[in-house]
Amino acid sequence: MGRLTETRVKQAKRPPTKHYDGKGLFLLVGPNGQKGWRFRYRFEGREKLLSFGTYPEVSLEEARNRRFAARRLLAAEPPVDPSVARQAAKAVRADKFKAIGAEWFADKQTVNAEITRERNQFILDRLSDRLGTRPISKIETVEMKLALLHIQENNGVETARRARGIASRIFAYAIAHGRASHDPTAGLEYILKARNTVHRAAITSPKQFRELLRAIYSYKGQPTTTAALKLLTLNFTRPTELRLGKWEEIDLDRALWIIPASRMKMRRRNPNEHLLPLSSQSIEILQELYKLTGRTGWVFPANKPDKPLNENAFNNALRKMGYSGDVHTAHGFRSSASTLLHEQNIPVEVIETQLAHARIGVSGIYNRSHLLPQRRKMLQHWADYLDELRGDGEHGQ
Repeated sequence: MGRLTETRVKQAKRPPTKHYDGKGLFLLVGPNGQKGWRFRYRFEGREKLLSFGTYPEVSLEEARNRRFAARRLLAAEPPVDPSVARQAAKAVRADKFKAIGAEWFADKQTVNAEITRERNQFILDRLSDRLGTRPISKIETVEMKLALLHIQENNGVETARRARGIASRIFAYAIAHGRASHDPTAGLEYILKARNTVHRAAITSPKQFRELLRAIYSYKGQPTTTAALKLLTLNFTRPTELRLGKWEEIDLDRALWIIPASRMKMRRRNPNEHLLPLSSQSIEILQELYKLTGRTGWVFPANKPDKPLNENAFNNALRKMGYSGDVHTAHGFRSSASTLLHEQNIPVEVIETQLAHARIGVSGIYNRSHLLPQRRKMLQHWADYLDELRGDGEHGQ
């Protein structure tokens, strides 16, 4: 029937059968209907078979290009086995910084919380933008320095410092697996700018906090963002712990949110999940939110329901309300609540346990249900206080 055509390739359906294009190239239709390109050739008197990928991912034209390249290797002096050449090319690709970085990430990141994995993947991508195609054994200190300075200029000091740490761990991984002999990041922490001490801004005045509450409750932004901000005021969790919440963690009947240890900042020192008792006001917000997002899995999905809200969603909303980053931040709700509750003579340990801070004297480990009744009472008191504050009660002076 002569050489193959695109029409014949598309219409080839009867498995198992072979459709020949000539010069060793043919299309194999497997029992499941999958179509794969094969190249049959002889090398040193032995017949061999090489896969060129599957159709339609590899087109007829591309399969012919791969046949041409393979036949050129066979015609070289001395001849080169295309299978051996492919393995050598794979080995070269596997020793590139991007490939080894991906290996390290897959091997080491399973123990980290999701937010940490997201951050580390972002940093790894920035490193790969500059070094990805370079053989890891060939990267020297000067090249590493330029990459880190580029990240510092475009992504900030903290990201650059984290990038140096991640790069160092990738080189250590490569050295351990015999694919590099030295770590070119050594000493480069001294060429980066010093970290800026970050104090997360927070409103701690009852009068100013009342105005913030009113701004949140009248905000006309995305419903999930508004609901999340309300829940931050009521429960003062870390923004990430709230943002990545899933409906499977929430028991509305028991008025309890069980935050997995994997999403807690203190997870290494405290392997227990964190129990968050929910006030009646929190339950009401979540019940309304469930009608919108209950089928997505995420409590606070983004516009694409398979992903949660962006980590900047809360602070962006606050900016739109007129609260700049030097006045109040999403993380600042924790300081606001801590300050105002201390002023109301709530026991320190109850507040600190709710904040999921380490307990003094017990190596930072607390029981999953530590002070749960007291915390439940405190959070209901806090929610009632905020209702009164927002409504011009006596506390809003």
